Amino acid sequence: MRDAIQGRYRRLRTLMAYRYFLRFYYGERLIDHPTTVAVKLLMSRLLFVSHMPLVMPDKHFLTTCYGSRMYVNLFTSPITMDRALGVYEYWMARLFTDLVREGMTILDIGAHKGSYSLLFASLMHDTGRVLAFEPDPANSVWIRKNIEANNYQCIELRQFALSDSEGTATFYAADGLGSLMSNPSVRVVHKEPLPVQTRTLDNVLNEEGIRGVDLMKIDVEGADLLVLRGAERTLRSMNVRLLMDVDVHSNAERKELFDLLQSCGYEIYRIGRELQPITKPSQLYLFDEDDKPIRMSTQQIVRDIYATKAG
Repeated sequence: MRDAIQGRYRRLRTLMAYRYFLRFYYGERLIDHPTTVAVKLLMSRLLFVSHMPLVMPDKHFLTTCYGSRMYVNLFTSPITMDRALGVYEYWMARLFTDLVREGMTILDIGAHKGSYSLLFASLMHDTGRVLAFEPDPANSVWIRKNIEANNYQCIELRQFALSDSEGTATFYAADGLGSLMSNPSVRVVHKEPLPVQTRTLDNVLNEEGIRGVDLMKIDVEGADLLVLRGAERTLRSMNVRLLMDVDVHSNAERKELFDLLQSCGYEIYRIGRELQPITKPSQLYLFDEDDKPIRMSTQQIVRDIYATKAG
């Protein structure tokens, strides 16, 4: 009973937070999506505005997601409902659908509960290899359950965080927002911080004898640069394509990210209905020349990027 009450209290806090964040981040608009997708996105948000989730079961349901069976707690946030409806990060998922081929080696860095790992396995018909990196023990439990629900053989869970050094670090666990970086803006959904093992991607691939990676998805809630610094040898030596949810929170960090990728030979594009070239770091900035936040309505803030080697 106590756990049930605490669970409802956490959900109430989360819902109150999302009540003020029910918008499309970084310039995304309903009009930018196909009509059926826009309707589903709107439906999931209206559901949470109504606070209906407070009376719904606080449990994971086994549903079909990205062509695979996946356990989803439908009423945790609008994002979880988006996943169940197949419209979460719609344009990024569409791009993966165009890029993934059977037999590839793909890295899912910041796997959460494995939705993209499942997408990759489904698109490859359980061939190739998917390495899912997820340090959160609670999320890792669900990744294993999702793998078992589909009897996938190609997904391999690595329960540690990728960073720029080998050792341990504090992981700030949160529902879908866990990171090695503390973010006060999402503290309402933070859980107790916990120590996690950290590895560099360069060392992991070397130890496992992996000589080629086709695709790398990175969504690490602000720890982007830590991952990239620990993967610099890989980025320079392999022709690996990157899809990233850029979530670093300063212009200086975003410039460093741009410069690092460009120095490794990458061309960078903004993901959307069409790929839009990003040719200078200022196109990634969060603040203008007067140090004022760029308004989301200007559609200038970039969230999802695709990086591929020039030529």
